[in-house]
Amino acid sequence: MFRKSWEKHLNLYLEAEGIEKVSADSLKKQRDTAIKNNELYKAEKLNREAINFNYRHSKDDIYSLNKKIKNDKLQEDQKLREEIDKIYFQKRFSKKYNEKKEKCDNKTFEEILTEKESIEKEIFKLSKNILDKNLETRALDILSKGEANKLKNEKRKLFKELKTVREDKKKNIKNKIRIIDKNINLLKEKHEKEIPDKKLELKGKYMNVLKFKIEEKKIMDKIFVEKLKEKEIKNLDEKNLYKAYIERTDLREEKFNEMTKLEKNKNEIKENLKSRNYKKVNNIKSENSNIRKNIASINRVRKKQINDVKAQEQIQKHGEFILLDYKYINFDEEYEVGLWR
Repeated sequence: MFRKSWEKHLNLYLEAEGIEKVSADSLKKQRDTAIKNNELYKAEKLNREAINFNYRHSKDDIYSLNKKIKNDKLQEDQKLREEIDKIYFQKRFSKKYNEKKEKCDNKTFEEILTEKESIEKEIFKLSKNILDKNLETRALDILSKGEANKLKNEKRKLFKELKTVREDKKKNIKNKIRIIDKNINLLKEKHEKEIPDKKLELKGKYMNVLKFKIEEKKIMDKIFVEKLKEKEIKNLDEKNLYKAYIERTDLREEKFNEMTKLEKNKNEIKENLKSRNYKKVNNIKSENSNIRKNIASINRVRKKQINDVKAQEQIQKHGEFILLDYKYINFDEEYEVGLWR
């Protein structure tokens, strides 16, 4: 009974950090269940001896036990399990990639780019949901059956009203805001004991989706780059996307160079106007028009890159745990990996 209770409690914390759950059942029972469910990989991982820690041991016994854990046999078993993990991961990831690629074969480049950007935005939104403050707000709203959110919406309306009403009416509105704050605090006190577990439950749900989105992003990044390589370059946006993602060009430097050209041309226009060389002035103006178009294009592509950068930042921020599943992905400069060749 205690083991099951502890399993449930511990798994709340593990799931909230994106770590695989544990079971109170014996390894043999877990393995039998895995075989019954045709989860052969999981069954293979469970085919090992349990390490039993007895906290009644003396310090010398604990030292001996630690020494035993570190012996060559256990190290070999660990290496073998890591190899199994690697092979399983590559097969699973390769399968998902091939399925997604097949679906994307009939999609246009623009549709693939839009899907990639959508995933990046979702990663960023999910990472905001995992913030402690947002988790607490959501947990309180669920536990109060929407009452907390209703009070906060009323408070927002009152703050807006406060900016538009006359000075003599402001006191009454401020009193209403104080009453709402008091009611929100009463709700927090009422659900004080339930909030921590509800926060963990919510975080676990968000982390599961986040892990899925990170995997989806890596697949879409690969498909996007492949499609971009195949694409016939027709306009400035596509040219700049190619530079950014294939040639790894820093578009900030590209923009700076274009701005420098623009400034230089402005000075040339002034000089040619003085000498009344109007033909030259018109040519420079035409060139400036193309430069401005390229600057606008760079700005658009940079905006797309910012979503990508933000997504990568959030992956790194939460990556201590959730990226354990993806440690076997080794992209080189061309996003290539052996399982995709």
